[in-house]
Amino acid sequence: MELASNSAGSAFHIEIDGQDITGTTAVPSTGGWEAFSTQSTNSFILSNGQKEVKFVFEKGGFNIKALQFELLEDTEEEEEIIEDDCPQIQLDFSYDGIEEKCWVTTENISYINSWGTASVTINGMDITNTWVNSFPPKENGKYHITFKGVESWAHIEIMGASSNQRVLGVEPLNTTFEVYPNPVNKKDVTIEYSEDNGEAVLKVFDMQGREVYSQKINARYSKIPAHLFEKGIYIISVVGGSKTEKLKLIAL
Repeated sequence: MELASNSAGSAFHIEIDGQDITGTTAVPSTGGWEAFSTQSTNSFILSNGQKEVKFVFEKGGFNIKALQFELLEDTEEEEEIIEDDCPQIQLDFSYDGIEEKCWVTTENISYINSWGTASVTINGMDITNTWVNSFPPKENGKYHITFKGVESWAHIEIMGASSNQRVLGVEPLNTTFEVYPNPVNKKDVTIEYSEDNGEAVLKVFDMQGREVYSQKINARYSKIPAHLFEKGIYIISVVGGSKTEKLKLIAL
């Protein structure tokens, strides 16, 4: 595409059939409103058929002169490699780690949730660190999912259609601390931690893996102030000695 901007700070994304396929893309300064410069986005995979394309101005302050899609000649070859190298999974499925992985499934998916990752895609659509229940069409009857962790607690869960009766919630985990209320709605969060375990460090991470809060735990009860939590999913991590434990917290 050809874009022109007098200053930096603008951004856009492109949607196809209602799905964001580029993510937020920054527009650099080109030196003037008529100084058009070619800018490319990340590549993506589309199924055959007619598509509805929407160019979304997230933050204005730039001009667009042309928008062009280019077919990559090796797309089919890359798809074949992915299909050959990626193991087929049965749902429900989850994975934790920092390795780069890919999977294939023929089953219908209820939702995918991930956090602490550098990249998660399904059939070329970026769904990194989000809860998603709307997906692009299957390709040759299959979903191709890629995963790349960035944190040691990076996680993905892929839930099958049989999970439709479930609501987004918190999995019971075998931890030495409790978090409540969970889900939380504009209230302080209480951390209950056994003093017998000694001093520990409490950390809170958002879905992009950014640390938003940290404190030492040296009492049975600790509070996390409500103003820290915007709507979304957070990871509560407690590090005591050589042991790290984590829970998912949902803010409504």
